[in-house]
Amino acid sequence: MKYARTFSFCVVLVCLISSGIFSTQAIADFKMGKELKAADEVKKLSVTITVGKDGGDLEEGVALDLGLGFPLLLEPVGRDTSQALEFGAVPQETTAGKKIAAGERGKFTFTLKTDATVQNQAADQASGQDQSTGTDQAANQNQANGQDQTTGQDQFDTTSQLLDGIRVSDISRIGFAGLGKKKWTLAGYEILVNDKLLASNDKVDAKLDDAVTAAQFGIADLNLKITPLEKIVSDLAALEDSKLATKADLKQLAETKKKLQPLEEKLKLLKAQSLGKYPWFIDDKFVPLGQEGAEIKSAKVTLLTQKHSGAGTKNRVYFRTGGHKYQLSSYNNPLSSSLGPQVFDLDLLAGPLTAGNVRGFALGMLANDQPYGDAPDRWHPERILVELDGSIVYDSDEYPYDRKSLDAIRIIPPVHLDKDGNAVSNKNHTLREVYVWESGKAMGLDETDNSPLPLPPKDDPTYPDVEPGLPDDSTLPDDTQPDDSTMQDNSNLPDDGTLPDDGSYPDDEYFPGEDEWCPDDSGDWIPGGGGDWIPGGGGDWIPGGDGGGWIPGGGGGWWPPIWPPIWPPGGSNPPPIGPVPQVKDARITAGWRMNDTFTVEWDFDGDESQVTQYRIMLYTFKPELANPIQMLLDTKTEAAGTRTTTVNIAGPLAGLDYVIAQVTADFSDGTLHADLTPAHAVFPSNTDPLLDRLHIVPMQYEYQPAGPPLPPPFPSGPIAAGSDPGGARAAWTFGLEQSHIDHEFDASNMAWNVALRPAGGDVWMNFPLSVAVAVPPGPAKKMRFVSYVGFAQGKGAWNTADFGMTCIITKLGGLPGAVLMMPINVANPIAGVPQPMKKIEFVFDSSAYGGPGVYLLQFRVNAAGGTLDVDHPPAFFGARFVPEP
Repeated sequence: MKYARTFSFCVVLVCLISSGIFSTQAIADFKMGKELKAADEVKKLSVTITVGKDGGDLEEGVALDLGLGFPLLLEPVGRDTSQALEFGAVPQETTAGKKIAAGERGKFTFTLKTDATVQNQAADQASGQDQSTGTDQAANQNQANGQDQTTGQDQFDTTSQLLDGIRVSDISRIGFAGLGKKKWTLAGYEILVNDKLLASNDKVDAKLDDAVTAAQFGIADLNLKITPLEKIVSDLAALEDSKLATKADLKQLAETKKKLQPLEEKLKLLKAQSLGKYPWFIDDKFVPLGQEGAEIKSAKVTLLTQKHSGAGTKNRVYFRTGGHKYQLSSYNNPLSSSLGPQVFDLDLLAGPLTAGNVRGFALGMLANDQPYGDAPDRWHPERILVELDGSIVYDSDEYPYDRKSLDAIRIIPPVHLDKDGNAVSNKNHTLREVYVWESGKAMGLDETDNSPLPLPPKDDPTYPDVEPGLPDDSTLPDDTQPDDSTMQDNSNLPDDGTLPDDGSYPDDEYFPGEDEWCPDDSGDWIPGGGGDWIPGGGGDWIPGGDGGGWIPGGGGGWWPPIWPPIWPPGGSNPPPIGPVPQVKDARITAGWRMNDTFTVEWDFDGDESQVTQYRIMLYTFKPELANPIQMLLDTKTEAAGTRTTTVNIAGPLAGLDYVIAQVTADFSDGTLHADLTPAHAVFPSNTDPLLDRLHIVPMQYEYQPAGPPLPPPFPSGPIAAGSDPGGARAAWTFGLEQSHIDHEFDASNMAWNVALRPAGGDVWMNFPLSVAVAVPPGPAKKMRFVSYVGFAQGKGAWNTADFGMTCIITKLGGLPGAVLMMPINVANPIAGVPQPMKKIEFVFDSSAYGGPGVYLLQFRVNAAGGTLDVDHPPAFFGARFVPEP
């Protein structure tokens, strides 16, 4: 019994030492710097360690752990080049080699390098000045090859990214981590930030082998305690699932789980120590500066990758908030659209977070150490969601500006390896390729209209190369015929499923090689369809004919069966509450005729203290153009804190049916953030709200089912008012809605938005609109019917349809006459640039139909044929009948 008690006491003692409750250093020898402030940015960090004389040489990897989510690797000490590249900062300067002898010291310097610094270094290297003080042969070889690298061992330019954004207040601890396979002693350390003392301790005297032994004993002891408790939980949980548990069972289950939780957390920590992922020594005398807010207990990041070719990546993608960075993906755990939403738990042992540490959200990339090619392995994210302590604090889809920015950019590493393993600098990248994407920064967007910045000309040296394995069509001539699943484009390539390259659409939405509609890994498509919308089903509304492949069925995203078809995973999607300073919910709330004053309102999320002013600009909006935001009509500036202003069109404009406003916040650091209002319907100044409004009479749609044509009356059904009534076939009016061109449209009391959803096999659907026109004696009266046609419920559908209109004109006392318009085709492919909306327009001129009198105009607007996505129905936007100005 005496031996057992002694053994238990030793186990407890070494566990307490390893967890930092006991410290081995003398208090008098610890020094805390007094010059640094919590808000200081870390631009340079130096750490000097002393290896004790009473132990062995330091010949294994060791890292400084500041609680930032990533280690500061003290390389090249103990470097094993055969191991996979570790996620961590690498010193650009060091006095150490592969080992530090017992009794000796080694200094390691990490520097945040600006672009200008890197360029100056490149010039120095070109002139023969070797700034490197490290020993990494690959880095020195890169310099000899003229590669643009930072100095020392930082071959992949990781340190500048990982140090970016760190404030002194982000440093939560001072610790040292490693595997502990060798016996050596950490005698002391000194850490300087920006050449000022952060902390030092000359008498640490921490023996790594003691810490490793303590962790091993602690793991064994905890396993003995945890195993029986887990058995109890398993047995009681089985009773609960089978509905056989008594109240006493449920009480015992809750109590056992409560006992188990702290033991499991301690076991997780000790295992992390033994793997070198958590420090085996933490200086408990270090007091963090400026730590604010409650500690965050859990954090998750969910990523969704775009579906086009080349969108995924095997590079190391990390999440950043403030100065903290957490690795999410790797070569063996890549990002891919074929995996649906990918959820990552942030390692809060490696990087403890408080509310004060959470400052914005970003995604960055560092290359892996595998050969790739001339072009970098780009990643095209679609959506990011951040969850802290069970609450969703950020969803990029809730911020239109961020959503558009994610559409435009590609994330690349600063440096990657070509197919021969040589380092390739990516410093000459396009404005739509970024190393780090930050929310609220408008990356990749044109400031004037939020459209993607254009790619450089194809003969420009910075034009992006095609990723390895993707088709290189950059040198091929434009197509002159539409793509067809049974044809070949460019005479030598199979159909790519995108729009014709005839110059009528922008060709800079996607990067070279990306416009294939297959998934990013060229993996297997898993059909997401459902219902009657399946390939090969026959009828004009569904894909068929040549059996040309699967068509994904879930408009806003398709999901493999193993994933629930919901976002976010787990259910609720509350409004974002994260501290992301952004303009939000810009809208036009008053004004509808061209001579009206228009009121623009907006909201703002996050800290507004850095906003210097708001700029409000009113533009013409033409949905039928590839770049719909056109002429600037009016502009205003408002002070920070303002949430409303007024703007004007200042004169009649022929053919103007929509305006759009942009509200831009200018920040004191030179950045900006903007939000667009929905497109707002406008009307000529002489429009009469009572006499000129179209009426849906009767509130019935007609449709032609599959099979032989039926004689009139055609089958019909009711048109629902205001929202989708559900069902396989439906027609409904709607208010605020996003079209397939990725712009929202306002509702209007003077115009109709109507969507049509056919059932499988339907040939066409239509609905009526009518109006009476009184033409007095005198000048002829001209009225204009107009509607814009496309697809509802946002970008990302697979759709084509033919739209048309028939008008029957009857003059009181006369015979009716019909006007039939030729069908207008609109295509919306799953990849490539969405085709602009098309305008259906008809001018009624009383002089052409019998002069003065009373006329009844009965319109039938029709959608027919083509491939349809049930989640993105064909729709008529802003159907109206207005006087010509």
